[in-house]
Amino acid sequence: QPADCPIIFSNDGLYANLAYFDVNYKTSTDFTPLSSFLKKIINPSLDLSITVDEREQKRKKQSFPFGYCIVKDSFSLRRLSLIHPRSQLNYCEFYKNYSSVITYNSSKSNYSIRYPKKVANSFFLYEKNGAERYKGEDIETTEDELMRKYSSSYFSYGGFNRIYKLFQSKSFFELEKRFSIMWMLDVSHCFDSIYTHSVSWALKNKAYIRKHVTNSNQFGQELDTLMQRSNNNETNGIPIGSEFSRIFAELIFQRIDNNIELDLMDEHGWKNKKDYVILRYVDDFIVFCNNESNAEIISKTINVKLNEFNLQLNKNKFKKYSRPFCTSKTGLIIKVNELIQNLESKLYEKHDGNIVLNKIRNKHDLKVYMINNIKSICLDSQASYSDVSSYLLSSLSKRLIALIHHFSFEKNKDE
Repeated sequence: QPADCPIIFSNDGLYANLAYFDVNYKTSTDFTPLSSFLKKIINPSLDLSITVDEREQKRKKQSFPFGYCIVKDSFSLRRLSLIHPRSQLNYCEFYKNYSSVITYNSSKSNYSIRYPKKVANSFFLYEKNGAERYKGEDIETTEDELMRKYSSSYFSYGGFNRIYKLFQSKSFFELEKRFSIMWMLDVSHCFDSIYTHSVSWALKNKAYIRKHVTNSNQFGQELDTLMQRSNNNETNGIPIGSEFSRIFAELIFQRIDNNIELDLMDEHGWKNKKDYVILRYVDDFIVFCNNESNAEIISKTINVKLNEFNLQLNKNKFKKYSRPFCTSKTGLIIKVNELIQNLESKLYEKHDGNIVLNKIRNKHDLKVYMINNIKSICLDSQASYSDVSSYLLSSLSKRLIALIHHFSFEKNKDE
C-alpha cells in the first residue's frame, strides 16, 4: 500500500482474513460471507466451484486501482492509486516466483541509491530503541532490517530510504570535497509517462523482444502484463504510490543508467566516480562534476537516454549548486533539528542514561513557542508547511516512541 494512505487505513485486515480463511475454510465448501467474498472477489484461485482454467482467468482479470489525492504543495494535489486487493495478491505471487530475478536486475546500475537488494528477513533479533516494535512507512534497508518486528517492505533495499539522508551522509560530504558543481535533475511526470512494454526493452532489448514477443513466460513479459492488468489494462503510465511501481520503474532506470555510463565513456572518455559522479534516487538524478560545461553534457546525455524510453527531464526543475552544497531541503532540516533539540531540552533532561521529565509550567506558551519557530523557519527559508511537516512529524514521532520505550523498560525492570 502507498505510504501516504490515511492513518486509519491498513492492509493488516486483508492479511488477517486471508490467514484466517487459510486455516478454517480452505478446503471447506460451506458458505460464509467471508469465504464467499474472498473466493469470488479477492482470490478466485481458492474457488473450488469453478474449473482451474476459470480460476486462473478470473485471477488475472484486469482490476481498477482506487484513485485518491493527497496534498502535493500549497497549490496542487498529487493523485495516488491504491491497488485492488486481487492485484496485490498477484504482486505477492510474482515476488515469490521472481524475487531473485528482480534483485539481480536491480543490481546492475552504478548510479542507483535506492534499489531492492535482497528479500528482507522474516524475523527480528532485538529492539534497539523501541521504534522497531511499531509499524512504519519506510522501506527496509540492509542496515536495519533485523531490528524491526514489523517488516515495512518485502525487499531489503540498498542505499537510502529517504533522499534527505543522502545529504546527511559521509559519502555526500566526500563528494562535496571532490567536486565543485552539483546539479539536481528531475524526470518529468515519470510514472505517468512510463510505457509498460518498456520494461521488456530494458531487461533485454527492443530487437530481442520483438523477435521473441510470443514467449509469454519470460520475466519481462509477465511483469508487463501484470502491471497492465492491475491498472485497467493501461499501457501508458503506471499507478503512482505503490512500491511495486517503484520496483517496475527501477528495472527500467537500471538499463537507462547503464546506457548513460557507457555513452559518457565511449563519447567523452569519462569514468564514473573519477571524472564525475551521478546518483539516482528513483527518478531524481544528482550530477557531480567540476565545471558547468561537463554538467551540461552529462544532463543532455541523461535526457537522450531517457528519450529512448519515452521519458524526459523537466527543464523547469533543474537545480544548480556550487560548492558549498546546501539545498533548501538541507537548510530546512538543519533548522528543524535545532528546534527539536531545543524542545527536547525543555521537556526532559538526560543523566547517565536516565531521563528526567521537566515540569511544563505553561503548556500554551510551549505550544506558541513551537508554532512561531516553525513559522519563522518557513518564512526564512521561503518554504511552506508541506515542505517541513513530514520530517517534523517523523522526528517527533521517533522521539516520542523512544520515550515510551524507555519508561516501559524502566517499569518492567522495577517489577
